[in-house]
Amino acid sequence: MGSMVISFWIPVFGQLAFVFFGGCPLTWTGFSSSAFTDLGAIMKLSLSSGVMLW
Repeated sequence: MGSMVISFWIPVFGQLAFVFFGGCPLTWTGFSSSAFTDLGAIMKLSLSSGVMLW
């Protein structure tokens, strides 16, 4: 059981190290306002999907 838990966490730590410690310089450039440019369209789609499921 312990070896299975360790084997599941090894890729998680490897990916975190890759993202935060420079595996690719363009992987993480920080938060910016461009992440919220299409937020209105996404909310509209999510709302309509929720109404259809209801």
